[in-house]
Amino acid sequence: FLLILCFSFCTHSTIYTCVVTWFSFFGFFFFFQAEDGIRDAQESRGLGDVYKRQYQRRVRGLFSAGMRKLLITTLLLPLIVGASPQQPDHYRAAVVQCAARGNHSLPVAHNLQLVSEWIDHLAHQAASQHVQILVLPEALGWGASIDWNNASHGRLQAHAYAVAGHPVGSVPCGDQNHSWWATASCAAQRHGLVLVLNGLHKVRCDGTACPPDGWWVFNAEVAFSEVGQVLAVYHKSHIWGTAPILDEPDVADPTSFSTAFGVKFGMFVCYDIEFNDWLAPLRAQGIRHFVFSTNWMVDSPPLYAIHMLQQGVSLAHKSVLLAANLDTPGGSGSGIYAAGEVLAVYFNSTNAASHHADDRMLVTDVPKWLPEPKPNSHQADDLRHTLLDDGLDIGQPCQYEQLAGDPGSNPSVFHGKFTDVNNGRCAFVSPEPKGSKQTLVATQGQVKCQADVEIVGEITPGSTDLVLFAAKSNVSVADTPDSEMLEACAMMLCSRPSTAAEQVVCDTLWSAPHDQGSIKLLELRAQFSPNRTSVVPMAAVDDLALLQASQIAFKPGPQPSLKVELEKAQRLYSAVLYAQFQ
Repeated sequence: FLLILCFSFCTHSTIYTCVVTWFSFFGFFFFFQAEDGIRDAQESRGLGDVYKRQYQRRVRGLFSAGMRKLLITTLLLPLIVGASPQQPDHYRAAVVQCAARGNHSLPVAHNLQLVSEWIDHLAHQAASQHVQILVLPEALGWGASIDWNNASHGRLQAHAYAVAGHPVGSVPCGDQNHSWWATASCAAQRHGLVLVLNGLHKVRCDGTACPPDGWWVFNAEVAFSEVGQVLAVYHKSHIWGTAPILDEPDVADPTSFSTAFGVKFGMFVCYDIEFNDWLAPLRAQGIRHFVFSTNWMVDSPPLYAIHMLQQGVSLAHKSVLLAANLDTPGGSGSGIYAAGEVLAVYFNSTNAASHHADDRMLVTDVPKWLPEPKPNSHQADDLRHTLLDDGLDIGQPCQYEQLAGDPGSNPSVFHGKFTDVNNGRCAFVSPEPKGSKQTLVATQGQVKCQADVEIVGEITPGSTDLVLFAAKSNVSVADTPDSEMLEACAMMLCSRPSTAAEQVVCDTLWSAPHDQGSIKLLELRAQFSPNRTSVVPMAAVDDLALLQASQIAFKPGPQPSLKVELEKAQRLYSAVLYAQFQ
């Protein structure tokens, strides 16, 4: 029985569990054998006595000393094995937030060596904590190795930053080209974990609309197994700010991979999180776990930051998300989430000013199985009757997230390129006494927002306001093939550096002044354009600290709602219902 049990554990568990199990078996086996031998070592009084003693043992049956010991062993063994770092219903995951390695002034071989050593270091660090899957950020191995001022499609593949070949099922470790594929494959193999790494992948173009050099160069996410085998290659479906240097697939590229610890993962990268075309096919397959590498910058206080969006996607789709963000001046926000619950998260709002590496590894145990999501329950129409009339916009015209010191510029800038202009209608919380309740309404076209708020502390007139914001914009970014429709209802804290009759300019703030009141309870309701595909709920308090899932109640449906309940010491940063369309 024990032999069968040991083989079973070794087949379905980690090496650690297997070793402990076999050690326990042999220890108990030899101890009991020796102890039985001592008790039975008495003088024999003939053959009849031998048969008599054997008969008596059969009569005692299961209650013999040997069987009692076997029963105790069977009961204790699961407790001993239970000390294993991984439990059968969980797996151990790690995500890394770190700066890109390399320098474009160095030779390619030198950069690859730097990246190889860093990846191996991270894999070793993860393995020492019994991690089973490690996710690294976007552009870790190539973002700093390319001179972006002189970058071109041909330069990327000609300088070996983009690697061809290595189909799914191959083991690149030992590749004489010393590519990043080989680096990752060897690191996964050496440390016995699943490694998810972002890199550039070139594929021979056999069609008619080919690049001049004859190769497609994709931003690729690649998963390697514990033996270094390529499990999956995903080509980023929606590139951002890098066309035509990089290519994107003609259609979304839904990709997944299965692991030896029994979990199947979907894959996506950075700007993909704003779309649903890659997600829907994976969700249709029943996939609930996702790996996400990104290079997401937060230069100024945004309406929502990337870790808020990560938690929101996990909550909206009742999924596990392993998210790794590149650490850059202004870039932060990584985490591990299960159906909106924050298992591990890191965000540093001072990154934009610090200009130093802020490397972090987040490690936690993740449930393999999540409760099945309930069917969407359609809510009753609880928006005010006037909101259902499309003819009128309600609220004061406003724009959020203005760049400090430049009130005439667009909100966010990345390498000199404007990312978005978010215009809409605002309704401001009135300066009323502590404990009062208010209902706010703001509409912009088909975006209709309503918020019930309960005030904590005094709301006084001044330059800082709590605002309900109804946004509807078409976001188009330079060097980005796919534009984005933005529709959102948001409750946020903002300042008003300038107010004109025609528009309020509303800058979001990292945190509220200590003498400014906040809210205890917020219920936010929305109605968006009928062609939206999903709604993502988000909420954060001072300095973009996330709330736990127990503080957020989200109801999807034709008129989605988000209920946020804050603790006494928490002050709202923003709460958002954000519609997605593709």
